[in-house]
Amino acid sequence: MKKITFLLAFALIAFTFSTKAQVVLSGTSYTQNFDNISSGYPTGWMVKLHATASTLGTDTVLGTAKTKWNNTTKGAYNYASADGLTAASDSATQANATDRAIGIRQTGTVGDPGVAFTMQIANTTDMNTFNLSFKLQSLDASSPRTTPWKVQFATGANPTSFTDIATTPTALTTGGTTWSNTDVTVSFGALLDNQAGPVWIRIVAIAGSTGSGNRPTTAIDDVSLTWTNGAATTVAAPTSNPGAGTYYNSVNVTLSCSTTGSEIHYTTDGNTPDGSSTLYSAPITVSTVGSTTIKAIAIKIGLTSSAVVSTTYNIVTPTNCANIAELKSKVADNTTVYALTGEALMSFKQTNRNQKFVQDATGAILIDDQTGIITTNYNIGDGITGITGKLTSYFGMFQFVPIQDPGATTTIGNAIPVLDVTVAEMLDTLAFKAHQSKLIRITNAKFQDANGTLKFATNKKYRISVGGNSDSTFKTAFYSVDYINVAIPQGTGTITGIAQLLYGRYQITSRGTSDIDVHVGIDQNENQSIRIYPNPASSKINVETDKVADLKITNLLGQVVFEQKEINGLFQINSSSFNKGVYFISLQFANGEKVTRKVSVN
Repeated sequence: MKKITFLLAFALIAFTFSTKAQVVLSGTSYTQNFDNISSGYPTGWMVKLHATASTLGTDTVLGTAKTKWNNTTKGAYNYASADGLTAASDSATQANATDRAIGIRQTGTVGDPGVAFTMQIANTTDMNTFNLSFKLQSLDASSPRTTPWKVQFATGANPTSFTDIATTPTALTTGGTTWSNTDVTVSFGALLDNQAGPVWIRIVAIAGSTGSGNRPTTAIDDVSLTWTNGAATTVAAPTSNPGAGTYYNSVNVTLSCSTTGSEIHYTTDGNTPDGSSTLYSAPITVSTVGSTTIKAIAIKIGLTSSAVVSTTYNIVTPTNCANIAELKSKVADNTTVYALTGEALMSFKQTNRNQKFVQDATGAILIDDQTGIITTNYNIGDGITGITGKLTSYFGMFQFVPIQDPGATTTIGNAIPVLDVTVAEMLDTLAFKAHQSKLIRITNAKFQDANGTLKFATNKKYRISVGGNSDSTFKTAFYSVDYINVAIPQGTGTITGIAQLLYGRYQITSRGTSDIDVHVGIDQNENQSIRIYPNPASSKINVETDKVADLKITNLLGQVVFEQKEINGLFQINSSSFNKGVYFISLQFANGEKVTRKVSVN
């Protein structure tokens, strides 16, 4: 009985939470003035970060304390509304104002781009002809950067496509050393009619700010949504996915209409569509270089036809690069669009800025995807073909900024080649530039700072020594890896990682604990009690040891392909099923000694 009671209570809590997360419409209007946000977000509202053209973004905590307009600390806050105040209103006046607004202070790491004031509506069943109004407020006149905003809507529990809605005024901006309180109106026509939900409306900054200096403090207030009850009399306007914009080589456009039982007719020749125009049945491929406008109308017998929707696609041919070396030879102007036509293998990825490292036989490069353009999920060892973007350089570190998703992998499970380097080679910054972003390995290395208790911390440098050569060449630049807050290993061994140019020097950053094979007692070159042969091997590998040891074989991805406990003497391994490539054979002895040898399989 207790278990049943607990489950019922849990279900009630979950139901209550999900209900609170949405605005439930009733009557013919909804208003939100944000005067009570000192107690938290209003029902159905959230400020989201990392919003993109295809994602809602992530929730962020609301600072509920009253906050000054010119406070430069990043985040979402409770601000005094611009209503009844002026740009000269001091901090005391702002604090005493009972009329509040919900806002965001953008910084270089938060909300620029990708911040969204997001409203979630449960449904619009038997409701039609929606209109929206709100006040867009630019609250810090000392901030020179300008942020562009737009209004979008989407439907579904986890939408991947958002539709831009025309606003009055047409252009919405904040910042630019301007204090303003702009009345914005939006007409949705039939777009939101009779939707099963959820329905999302957001005021979003998809594009980054322009200019220099501080980013603005932006707020919204006095949101009003009105509608008419009853079944819709007009077919909802069709929507296009993806939306209008510039695309490279080609784009496949999907048309849809939320009115059940409707059909869509379209044209691409500039003529206005009607019931005799081409009937939409499959995605439309737009590949002609230049501008193409798709005009669409939705029709259903018994209802008034929808408004005609025009969506323009500009097709541009990028500059093709056969490989990464050719790409890195181009001008890093962050303007020219390049397409990497050859396949590149992903060696690492992290959630920070959605970064991915890829390499081919000619070189390697970092993909810096702060706005989340790449939505396909790739794994280490996946081959990616057709990466398209703009080339930049961040203090000498090449970065490829994508402008569209490359799509499905072309191959999977590839072994990533690892380049053996020395500390001395890494210190030669000019010569080592050719190996930037590659997966590299330093052998016979030890951490100079390891003392048994010192732990790895984020964004720190650690000295590595090989023989008499020592320098700060290890950098914990990947924050979510599993060795952070773990004791730095003592002893000698192999350190694998990504080569990055940081603060004018090349550093190595391991991708995880499996990249750091450092142990007390390792003697890879002189331990004559271990024999591993033949090398290269084909169908079998012989391992000879005069002491009992646990054996493990890993590939270049760190994956265990074979292991055996307590071997002694001659032990034979059937390697005929191994893929061609390089493997590491590790022997762990009872006294803590570990020996690692490299072997190739042909």
